[in-house]
Amino acid sequence: MMKARDYNPAVKYGARWLPQDIAGMLGLPYVGNIYYVDPIAGVDAANDGTTQDAAFATVSAAFAKCTSGKHDVIVIAPTGGTGRATEVAPIVWNKRFTHLIGSCAPTMHSPRAGIEFSSAVTEDMIGITFSENGCVVKNVTITSTSDTDVITKVTGSYNYFGGCHLTGAQNATAGADTAWRALLVSAASENTFEGCTFGSETFVRSAANFNVEQTGTCKRNVYKDCFFDAYNTSADAAFFQAITGNCTEMFVMFDNCMMFAPVLVGASVSMDTAMNTSNVTNGIYIWKNSYFYGATALADVFTKVFCTTPVITGVASGHMVIASGT
Repeated sequence: MMKARDYNPAVKYGARWLPQDIAGMLGLPYVGNIYYVDPIAGVDAANDGTTQDAAFATVSAAFAKCTSGKHDVIVIAPTGGTGRATEVAPIVWNKRFTHLIGSCAPTMHSPRAGIEFSSAVTEDMIGITFSENGCVVKNVTITSTSDTDVITKVTGSYNYFGGCHLTGAQNATAGADTAWRALLVSAASENTFEGCTFGSETFVRSAANFNVEQTGTCKRNVYKDCFFDAYNTSADAAFFQAITGNCTEMFVMFDNCMMFAPVLVGASVSMDTAMNTSNVTNGIYIWKNSYFYGATALADVFTKVFCTTPVITGVASGHMVIASGT
């Protein structure tokens, strides 16, 4: 089987890819050092991560080699399996302009490159916390089979997440936990989530929990072309919650998004509302060309919700009812 290096004669015969050679391939105009992770064939102890043949096995080992502010890139380049690096401890992504890219097909559901946290990451831990600014995270799945309330948390600002599937914890205990979130955005502003999926319908949520929650002061976060995925037996569950003061300061935008719960399948029931919006005092929900299915109403409080056409008015017998207007 030919590898990428075989298409470049200089690389084929011993030269190395330079960062500037592949920056464009990663969608970045410039990158620093590049470190590779192969969850199947990689080895943390013996390898240096500078080529795929010498890849690390875990993202945490590659991240330890990165330097904040240098635009280093971690490429998860799996050679088989789910493509997910098994992490046994939480990761705090605290290095500015440090990027994470999955080398796999850009699917919205379960890209075959990513991170899976083991049972060693327990309920009182956070799987991965993106606490710095200016980072790009593309084409990865972040998931867990552990009993953990929050797998992915964002506390940094000005970050871009593209084509990521943030599933949340996948076990039954977490599904019944009111603290469960697929994504928690806490005091983080001006982040963009594009083409991402939050949650999964492959496990049952039987408590009042949320695919995504914003809390603390959050400004101008944008969800574009995103899919909120749920299967729930509790009508108190919701796709999105932002109910604390300035958690939508200025605005939070949903642009061409779909919130979906298959209420006509199995035991899944209709949510009371798609979004919990009460107590928001200093911002607007912009609902642009977006839709929901599997909830009786879009929001519990509409005074801060601005909808473009078509206006979503609710669910009747599990089906969307759409009215024209603004």
